[in-house]
Amino acid sequence: MLASEYDVIALSETWLASDIFDSELFNDRYVVYRRDRDSSFFHTKKYGGGVLLAVSKCLNSCRLTYYESKCEDVWISVDIRVNNKLEKLSICCVYIPSPVQKHVLEHFLDSANQAMETSKLTLILGDFNLGNIEWTGSPGLPLLATLPQNSLYATMLTDFITLNNLDQYNHVKNHNSKILDLVLTNIPVSCLRACDSPLSKVDAHHPPLEFQLSSCTSTLTLSSREEPRYKFYKGDYCKIIEELKVISWHDVFKQCSDVDSMVQLLYDKINNIIRKHIPKSKNSTRKYPCWYSRDLISLLREKNKYQRTCKLIHSDYKKYISSIESLNADKCNFVHFSRKKSPYFKSYVINNHAINEVDVIKDLGVHIDNKLRFHTHVDLLAKRSYKLLGFVLRNCREFRSASSKIAVFNTLVRSGLEYCSVVWNPHYEVHKKRLEAVQKRFLWHLSYQCNLVKRLPTYNSRLKYFKMTSLESRRNMMDYLFLFKLVNNSLDCPDLLKQINLNGKQSAKRIHKDKHC
Repeated sequence: MLASEYDVIALSETWLASDIFDSELFNDRYVVYRRDRDSSFFHTKKYGGGVLLAVSKCLNSCRLTYYESKCEDVWISVDIRVNNKLEKLSICCVYIPSPVQKHVLEHFLDSANQAMETSKLTLILGDFNLGNIEWTGSPGLPLLATLPQNSLYATMLTDFITLNNLDQYNHVKNHNSKILDLVLTNIPVSCLRACDSPLSKVDAHHPPLEFQLSSCTSTLTLSSREEPRYKFYKGDYCKIIEELKVISWHDVFKQCSDVDSMVQLLYDKINNIIRKHIPKSKNSTRKYPCWYSRDLISLLREKNKYQRTCKLIHSDYKKYISSIESLNADKCNFVHFSRKKSPYFKSYVINNHAINEVDVIKDLGVHIDNKLRFHTHVDLLAKRSYKLLGFVLRNCREFRSASSKIAVFNTLVRSGLEYCSVVWNPHYEVHKKRLEAVQKRFLWHLSYQCNLVKRLPTYNSRLKYFKMTSLESRRNMMDYLFLFKLVNNSLDCPDLLKQINLNGKQSAKRIHKDKHC
């Protein structure tokens, strides 16, 4: 430990207790932040678990207790320099005991979501014990998660990662070829590898890691406006000469003690005269960047001219495309729709080339599987929606009006969740809940920003307060609207209309005969 030069040391499953002092673990070079098992709300065992973060005293750090959940996690803030600017980095070390329980993982992710509301730079590391997720990719780059079917915990974690725009960088597998320890961050990570000189005895299930956080480089935006320049050819040189003649340089330089101050004074006088008698050019907006040469601009203009001509001559263009375009069998696939356990498969051939069979096919943005369950479409739709929701929450953080945020959410997120819903409207509760969770998360954010979390504790109360409708109700309404248009001939689709059988039950009319006494 004395030979280590790490800035931050993170340990999970420390097995520490209150009778063990920090000075027994680290020397005075580190500030130790730890959370032992006895502070966890969900675990009754006295021993085991625990997390620890040790930060070098060269870094300014503090503990963020208001971020910490009832699980085994510890949050700290460290001052780092990014692009020559001081920023706050939130670091969390967490331990999710095995076997993973839904309420434990859900509570930690909800607490971390609240922390991400105010944290710009975040690093979450620790033992999540979710070995059923397959992480694929190249070392040094963010890894992609391949989820097993019907894995609720893996889905919860990946949705959290997507929502908060985090990346997972750990590619080091344990002796079972699984990855249990995750490195989640929105900062690029470099040089992640297995630790060559571990600080303690190595656990075969959890190989020690070491990595560096790459400093974020700022993106320099090009200014579309030029700096004004002096028009020397329009200068009033007669007045300039007159002013220069009036100046008594001997008297001016008397007050200067050295040559440098004389030179500076000379430049000040000349610059003042230039500003008075030399006009400046007006700011002009360039259509092309300044490094575009004349030849390149000429080629771009010629390309645009041909594009306009091409749009005017559609028939010749289409005839040309049809003459050179041929069906590429390598890019063709077919899907066989059946719910039988042993369906009959038939092969298809184009130009003596067999077409590949696939389980899922994409048509007009909808992923259709061979059993028409649409689970693949719902999974991809939820991931994309969480990613867009995270984008909305990050970029609309300064919005004060809830109606403005709702308008952005409806435009970017909800529109995608309702696209072609008549085709894929889910019937499984697990799919309905996963899609509804996107809007639930957004409404929680709104109530949190408006200080209404305690006043609006349920999803239905938030829907009513913000005058919104659940996604399931909106999908059902779209189904009813589609049926209404189909029956009333607003949609011309005879094949679908044939499938609809309308039976009107006639009520028996009672005939009252006049009775005469």
